[in-house]
Amino acid sequence: MATTPAIITNSISYTYTGPLATRVLVTPALETPEITDIATPRMVKSKEQLHWTAQLGKTAVSGSGCGTLTPATGISLTNRQIITDTVQIYFEQCNEQWRGTVFGDQFAAGTAYDSDRSGDIQEAINQLIRDNLRQEMFRLFSFADTTSASANYNVGFNGLWPTLLASGGDSIFANTAYNTLSSSTIVAELTKLVNARPAVMKQMPLDRQKIYVTGNVFEAYVQYLTSQAWNESMLRMENGQLRARFYGIDVVPVYAWDQWIAADSATTGTTNVRMLLTMRENHVLGYDVAPGNEGFETWFDPNTRYQKFLTRFQMGYQYILPDFQVITYGTI
Repeated sequence: MATTPAIITNSISYTYTGPLATRVLVTPALETPEITDIATPRMVKSKEQLHWTAQLGKTAVSGSGCGTLTPATGISLTNRQIITDTVQIYFEQCNEQWRGTVFGDQFAAGTAYDSDRSGDIQEAINQLIRDNLRQEMFRLFSFADTTSASANYNVGFNGLWPTLLASGGDSIFANTAYNTLSSSTIVAELTKLVNARPAVMKQMPLDRQKIYVTGNVFEAYVQYLTSQAWNESMLRMENGQLRARFYGIDVVPVYAWDQWIAADSATTGTTNVRMLLTMRENHVLGYDVAPGNEGFETWFDPNTRYQKFLTRFQMGYQYILPDFQVITYGTI
């Protein structure tokens, strides 16, 4: 039996040799929002400088009459740098381990046995790979950190939360020690978030703004809404999922954040309450392959008898304007 790392390893332990079902049931994957719902994709092979200016301030003064004019104060050109780095996912799989099992009969005969990519095992592998690629891209977009000691997070660029939390005065609203996120306190916290928007963001259309929150925030808010007689106007179903609004702004739960914060707090941080009020166009996802088109290269190595699965792409993140995002975070 092969000892190489495998996508699915044969750990069958039953002794009954009668009729057996061959379908492999794959545990449902944790859903994540589409990255392109939060950030604007932009082709960046290595690095790119994004430039912006603030608006001019108070420039009108009393007329000076004759003589030398004094120019009004100007503004500086500011840049944000987006850096992409290579991310890869690589798997190996040996079919030899399935000989003598109910799955082994599904593979081709003779020398084609190990190279065959058909049957229920392969169908499960394909689903696992697709789910994993989607989850891993969103995990890195959210938490990639160049200061992390973990190779699963230190991939050459900083993701959304490490970038925002390291941005000093930009976008930071509050780091709070929450005693609880009850239905009586969640409205106050969301109100603080909405009221903290810079004036320029408050004037933007509400359908361009979204509040992305950890699952614990969303559940506390839904608990509050369901206790009100008018909750139907604030709750709705979207693609089979419950959605809510606050001040007319969509509140989007990101349960994947809860999972990764709980599992990898050494990198993600222990602040398990997070809220991000922002606009999609203010965040840039750098890539060299359009999101959703990364794909996997697959091949069979006749020397090792392993099937190999590889994807490799450039990825990076940066935000542009501090005026188009507000965050609050803390711990319960």
